[in-house]
Amino acid sequence: MALWSLKGRTILVVDDFPEMRSMLRSMLAMYGADAIEQARNGEEAIEKMQARPFEIVLCDYNLGEGKDGQQVLEEAKHRDLLPYDSTFVMVTAENTSEMVMGALEDQPDAYLSKPVTKTVLQARLKKLLDKKAQMAPVAKALARHDYNQVIALCDRFIEQGTKFRYELLKLKTDMLLNIGEFDQAEALVTRVLDDRELPWARMGLGRVRFHRQDYEEAIATFDAVIEQQRNFVAAYDWRARALERKGDVAAAQESLQQAVSVSPKSLQRQRALADIADSNQDYATTEKARRQALRVGRGSVLRQPTDYSGLARALVKQGSAKEGLKVLDQLRHECREDPRTGLVAAVAESGVQQALGNAAQAAAALESALELAAGQPELLTDAVGNELVQTCLEQGRTEQAHEVARSLVKNNHDDEDVLNRLSMIYREAGLAEAGDDLIRSTREEVVELNNEGVALVNAGRIEESIDFFSNAVEVMPNNAVFNLNAAHSLILFMKHSGPSREHLTRALDYIRAAEGDEIHRDWRNDLMRACRSMAGAIQNG
Repeated sequence: MALWSLKGRTILVVDDFPEMRSMLRSMLAMYGADAIEQARNGEEAIEKMQARPFEIVLCDYNLGEGKDGQQVLEEAKHRDLLPYDSTFVMVTAENTSEMVMGALEDQPDAYLSKPVTKTVLQARLKKLLDKKAQMAPVAKALARHDYNQVIALCDRFIEQGTKFRYELLKLKTDMLLNIGEFDQAEALVTRVLDDRELPWARMGLGRVRFHRQDYEEAIATFDAVIEQQRNFVAAYDWRARALERKGDVAAAQESLQQAVSVSPKSLQRQRALADIADSNQDYATTEKARRQALRVGRGSVLRQPTDYSGLARALVKQGSAKEGLKVLDQLRHECREDPRTGLVAAVAESGVQQALGNAAQAAAALESALELAAGQPELLTDAVGNELVQTCLEQGRTEQAHEVARSLVKNNHDDEDVLNRLSMIYREAGLAEAGDDLIRSTREEVVELNNEGVALVNAGRIEESIDFFSNAVEVMPNNAVFNLNAAHSLILFMKHSGPSREHLTRALDYIRAAEGDEIHRDWRNDLMRACRSMAGAIQNG
């Protein structure tokens, strides 16, 4: 039998202490590793992962200044830098509940506690790599986002008999939910639950009920998951979403507060709590959650300028407008490289100056914000747009609010959360009917327009579809669907006519314009992979 070896495996070791990097490198070399790279911090780790894929990443949790290990994993997954068949191991001397729960949410393949011994390192890597080898066909199908193939492979492996049975059943459930096969997902988790009570299966049942808009039953199911496993944080998140859809925003806030008490190191959860607390006019909780979001978001790819402006707004609501101005100074300094910062700061400053009684300065700041939004519509993200609509309504600029709201709907026509938040802003301003009418009519207009472009693609009129979606993006630069359809049309054209640098650059620009969109993340990653393949063909040709 051949000795177990790491020869030929591409490995990245990430640690801020050179002695630790050297020790891990020496241990790995004992097992034949000959393709080891090192990174001193989180930023350098991301640069290395951008340059090439790694089969194994050993990353320390505490990396000093900048990104920590959790944020490295978070960004690598967010930017599709970690192949499905790669192995990410978090190495840490910390064992606080905040660290463990936070890192668990990004799901590393394993943990190694310091001090690390070569025996433990070998045993852990051997087990992980053996599993990855057995599941290689599944990983390849996942990388292609071929969910039907993933489901078929899960069935095949389960039928053949495997020690990963329940893991594959869980994966199959996730795939069925991803493709909207809710009846099949329900049947599967029901069979699992008849055999054995597992929180993930009960959670899957709750998600089925949520997607069917049976919110009462979904909430009861998520409650059952939480009763079984208090640390199942996703159950609190889904419970909050169901409660919010049901209209019980106070209970939704309570659910998110319970979630952050279990796992506070989630920027997106702290942001969600701040947003819903703001809707409930619980500005003390809003302030606390915004401050936590800024704390855990330092070094995160998910940090946004609106985390600062939201804090400034909460301070204004509590009578601390002068402190709000200090937060805006912090925003301008810490987010100076972000192109959205000028617009976000102008919107927030208008509200702060209004609270300070400086009507002229408030009006000037709002006018500046409206001009920036009109001149650079790509800066008008949903979070910025919501703040701008709200500020316009508060200062009696109703027509301008409607104009910004229409732009928001055009750019987010299929995002229910964005549309619900916009509707809530209008309700809070006493304009519920006007807001709902605006959202409905604008949404219908966008859907009809997109269908027209898709019809061109389906008819094989690809060059016309390129022009069509390119023109649509000029009007709706933040609409992920139109950007991705434009990129898709360009890729189809290159598949037929051959890749070119000009068309590839345009396609990549459209894909990057949809980078912040989570709803169509898989589609975006598929298109990015197609572009990488074409870039290789251009380089080799």
